[in-house]
Amino acid sequence: MVLTGLPHERASVDWFDVVRREVTISGSMIYQDEFAQALRLLETGAVRAEPLLTHRFPLRDIGAAFDAHIESSSIKVVIDMGGVR
Repeated sequence: MVLTGLPHERASVDWFDVVRREVTISGSMIYQDEFAQALRLLETGAVRAEPLLTHRFPLRDIGAAFDAHIESSSIKVVIDMGGVR
């Protein structure tokens, strides 16, 4: 599990379930001020993100996508939802 946001109130965690289910919890800080600049860099071509997409899979092949994710050659694995909302 990757947490990318913070709740408005304190949240309790059942640590027994975390250990029993072998859940890995990681936090990822999102910097809002830099996001607009990053988009501008992508739009102008100053940064090319396409080479970072090493694998692309349709949703029906999600198992293969997870397998590719652990390969040392993978950088970014994309699952194409194909219009699924």
